[in-house]
Amino acid sequence: NRQLIGLSVGKVSSLYREFRDAVLTEGLPIQKALLPVTLNPAFLLKLGKKGRIALGSDSDLVLVRKDSLEIDSVFALGQCMVRGGQALVQGTFEG
Repeated sequence: NRQLIGLSVGKVSSLYREFRDAVLTEGLPIQKALLPVTLNPAFLLKLGKKGRIALGSDSDLVLVRKDSLEIDSVFALGQCMVRGGQALVQGTFEG
């Protein structure tokens, strides 16, 4: 029948949960688990300043706790957005 019956937006939390599971449960090295959520999409979308830590990049970083990979801090364009797991900056859809 090939009819579209629905379309929704995926949650970032789902993608992050899969990343954590790949590392913590499946034993995938963190360097490999990061590629599908960092460098690969940046390359495909031609976002030259995204997806890697390098001089001239946008300075977007997510710092996690070593044992659990729980998010501790988030930096976007060099600005701290989350610290200690608490949001410091509210976006368009929060608050």
